[in-house]
Amino acid sequence: MADHGTFIELYLHNESSLRAFIRALVRDRAEAEDVFQTVVLLLWKKFDNYDGRRPFGPWARGIAANEVLRMRRGSGRTPTPFSPEVVEAILDSFERRSTFHDKPSARLEALEQCVDALPDSSRQLLTLRYRQALAIGEIVNNVGGTIASVQKTLSRIRQRLADCIERRLTTARAQ
Repeated sequence: MADHGTFIELYLHNESSLRAFIRALVRDRAEAEDVFQTVVLLLWKKFDNYDGRRPFGPWARGIAANEVLRMRRGSGRTPTPFSPEVVEAILDSFERRSTFHDKPSARLEALEQCVDALPDSSRQLLTLRYRQALAIGEIVNNVGGTIASVQKTLSRIRQRLADCIERRLTTARAQ
Protein backbone atom coordinates (compact mmCIF):
# COMPACT_ATOMS: atom_id res chain seq x y z
CA MET A 1 0.00 0.00 0.00
CA ALA A 2 1.30 3.44 -0.97
CA ASP A 3 1.99 6.18 1.53
CA HIS A 4 -0.97 8.54 1.22
CA GLY A 5 0.94 11.28 3.02
CA THR A 6 3.22 11.24 0.01
CA PHE A 7 0.15 11.48 -2.22
CA ILE A 8 -1.01 14.61 -0.43
CA GLU A 9 2.43 16.22 -0.76
CA LEU A 10 2.70 15.38 -4.47
CA TYR A 11 -0.90 16.39 -5.12
CA LEU A 12 -0.50 19.78 -3.42
CA HIS A 13 2.71 20.44 -5.36
CA ASN A 14 0.94 19.67 -8.68
CA GLU A 15 -2.61 20.85 -7.98
CA SER A 16 -2.45 24.14 -9.87
CA SER A 17 -0.85 22.62 -12.97
CA LEU A 18 -3.40 19.80 -12.98
CA ARG A 19 -6.25 22.28 -12.62
CA ALA A 20 -4.79 24.42 -15.44
CA PHE A 21 -4.41 21.39 -17.67
CA ILE A 22 -8.03 20.36 -17.17
CA ARG A 23 -9.17 23.94 -17.65
CA ALA A 24 -7.28 24.03 -20.97
CA LEU A 25 -9.32 21.03 -22.12
CA VAL A 26 -12.71 21.84 -20.62
CA ARG A 27 -13.98 25.30 -21.46
CA ASP A 28 -16.94 25.45 -19.07
CA ARG A 29 -15.60 26.41 -15.62
CA ALA A 30 -18.18 24.43 -13.61
CA GLU A 31 -17.72 21.36 -15.77
CA ALA A 32 -13.94 21.68 -15.50
CA GLU A 33 -14.25 21.72 -11.72
CA ASP A 34 -16.40 18.57 -11.84
CA VAL A 35 -13.79 16.87 -14.01
CA PHE A 36 -11.04 18.04 -11.66
CA GLN A 37 -12.81 16.54 -8.63
CA THR A 38 -13.33 13.25 -10.48
CA VAL A 39 -9.66 13.16 -11.50
CA VAL A 40 -8.45 13.82 -7.95
CA LEU A 41 -10.58 10.92 -6.72
CA LEU A 42 -9.14 8.70 -9.47
CA LEU A 43 -5.60 9.74 -8.57
CA TRP A 44 -6.27 8.84 -4.94
CA LYS A 45 -7.68 5.43 -5.91
CA LYS A 46 -4.85 4.69 -8.38
CA PHE A 47 -2.01 5.99 -6.24
CA ASP A 48 -1.04 2.44 -5.22
CA ASN A 49 -0.10 1.92 -8.89
CA TYR A 50 1.99 5.11 -9.12
CA ASP A 51 5.72 4.54 -9.76
CA GLY A 52 7.44 6.93 -7.32
CA ARG A 53 10.59 6.96 -9.46
CA ARG A 54 8.73 8.94 -12.11
CA PRO A 55 7.38 12.50 -11.86
CA PHE A 56 3.89 12.76 -10.43
CA GLY A 57 2.69 15.66 -12.62
CA PRO A 58 2.86 13.85 -15.97
CA TRP A 59 1.24 10.77 -14.44
CA ALA A 60 -1.62 12.86 -13.03
CA ARG A 61 -2.12 14.79 -16.26
CA GLY A 62 -2.17 11.54 -18.24
CA ILE A 63 -4.97 10.24 -16.04
CA ALA A 64 -6.77 13.57 -16.42
CA ALA A 65 -6.48 13.45 -20.22
CA ASN A 66 -7.85 9.91 -20.28
CA GLU A 67 -10.73 10.91 -18.02
CA VAL A 68 -11.63 13.91 -20.18
CA LEU A 69 -11.64 11.72 -23.28
CA ARG A 70 -13.66 9.01 -21.50
CA MET A 71 -16.25 11.54 -20.40
CA ARG A 72 -16.38 12.99 -23.90
CA ARG A 73 -17.08 9.58 -25.44
CA GLY A 74 -19.38 8.18 -22.79
CA SER A 75 -21.70 10.81 -21.47
CA GLY A 76 -23.13 12.60 -24.47
CA ARG A 77 -21.83 15.78 -22.87
CA THR A 78 -18.79 17.29 -24.46
CA PRO A 79 -16.44 18.51 -21.75
CA THR A 80 -13.88 19.31 -24.45
CA PRO A 81 -14.37 20.45 -28.01
CA PHE A 82 -11.01 18.90 -28.86
CA SER A 83 -10.26 15.66 -30.64
CA PRO A 84 -8.11 13.03 -28.91
CA GLU A 85 -5.17 14.17 -31.06
CA VAL A 86 -5.52 17.76 -29.82
CA VAL A 87 -5.82 16.55 -26.21
CA GLU A 88 -2.59 14.60 -26.74
CA ALA A 89 -0.90 17.69 -28.21
CA ILE A 90 -1.99 19.77 -25.20
CA LEU A 91 -0.67 17.08 -22.87
CA ASP A 92 2.65 17.04 -24.76
CA SER A 93 2.85 20.82 -24.50
CA PHE A 94 2.36 20.69 -20.72
CA GLU A 95 5.05 18.02 -20.42
CA ARG A 96 7.60 19.95 -22.51
CA ARG A 97 7.08 23.12 -20.49
CA SER A 98 6.82 21.34 -17.17
CA THR A 99 9.49 21.70 -14.53
CA PHE A 100 7.36 20.08 -11.86
CA HIS A 101 9.93 17.37 -11.22
CA ASP A 102 11.99 20.07 -9.54
CA LYS A 103 11.64 20.14 -5.79
CA PRO A 104 9.37 22.94 -4.57
CA SER A 105 12.16 24.14 -2.32
CA ALA A 106 14.48 24.49 -5.34
CA ARG A 107 11.90 26.57 -7.22
CA LEU A 108 11.24 28.70 -4.15
CA GLU A 109 14.95 29.23 -3.55
CA ALA A 110 15.43 30.21 -7.21
CA LEU A 111 12.49 32.63 -6.97
CA GLU A 112 13.90 34.25 -3.85
CA GLN A 113 17.32 34.68 -5.47
CA CYS A 114 15.77 36.10 -8.63
CA VAL A 115 13.60 38.56 -6.69
CA ASP A 116 16.65 39.67 -4.70
CA ALA A 117 18.46 40.40 -7.98
CA LEU A 118 15.69 42.74 -9.19
CA PRO A 119 16.03 46.52 -8.94
CA ASP A 120 14.33 48.13 -5.93
CA SER A 121 11.58 49.64 -8.09
CA SER A 122 10.64 46.20 -9.44
CA ARG A 123 10.62 44.65 -5.97
CA GLN A 124 8.40 47.54 -4.80
CA LEU A 125 5.86 46.82 -7.55
CA LEU A 126 5.86 43.12 -6.70
CA THR A 127 5.33 43.91 -3.02
CA LEU A 128 2.41 46.21 -3.77
CA ARG A 129 0.78 43.75 -6.13
CA TYR A 130 1.38 40.40 -4.44
CA ARG A 131 2.15 40.97 -0.76
CA GLN A 132 -0.24 43.85 -0.22
CA ALA A 133 -2.65 42.52 -2.88
CA LEU A 134 -3.33 45.97 -4.28
CA ALA A 135 -5.32 46.39 -7.48
CA ILE A 136 -3.49 47.94 -10.43
CA GLY A 137 -5.35 51.23 -9.95
CA GLU A 138 -4.18 51.40 -6.34
CA ILE A 139 -0.60 50.74 -7.40
CA VAL A 140 -0.85 53.60 -9.92
CA ASN A 141 -2.00 55.86 -7.07
CA ASN A 142 1.08 54.84 -5.06
CA VAL A 143 3.80 54.96 -7.71
CA GLY A 144 2.33 57.04 -10.53
CA GLY A 145 2.15 56.24 -14.20
CA THR A 146 -0.81 54.77 -16.04
CA ILE A 147 -2.67 51.51 -15.57
CA ALA A 148 -1.29 50.27 -18.90
CA SER A 149 2.31 51.12 -17.96
CA VAL A 150 2.05 49.40 -14.56
CA GLN A 151 0.48 46.31 -16.15
CA LYS A 152 3.20 46.16 -18.79
CA THR A 153 5.94 46.65 -16.19
CA LEU A 154 4.52 43.88 -13.99
CA SER A 155 4.27 41.61 -17.01
CA ARG A 156 7.93 42.25 -17.84
CA ILE A 157 8.96 41.63 -14.24
CA ARG A 158 7.06 38.31 -14.17
CA GLN A 159 8.69 37.26 -17.44
CA ARG A 160 12.11 38.26 -16.14
CA LEU A 161 11.51 36.19 -12.99
CA ALA A 162 10.29 33.19 -14.98
CA ASP A 163 13.38 33.33 -17.20
CA CYS A 164 15.68 33.73 -14.20
CA ILE A 165 14.07 30.81 -12.33
CA GLU A 166 14.31 28.58 -15.39
CA ARG A 167 17.99 29.46 -15.88
CA ARG A 168 18.77 28.70 -12.24
CA LEU A 169 16.88 25.39 -12.26
CA THR A 170 18.48 24.36 -15.56
CA THR A 171 21.92 25.14 -14.15
CA ALA A 172 21.14 23.20 -10.97
CA ARG A 173 19.90 20.18 -12.97
CA ALA A 174 23.07 20.21 -15.09
CA GLN A 175 25.34 19.98 -12.02
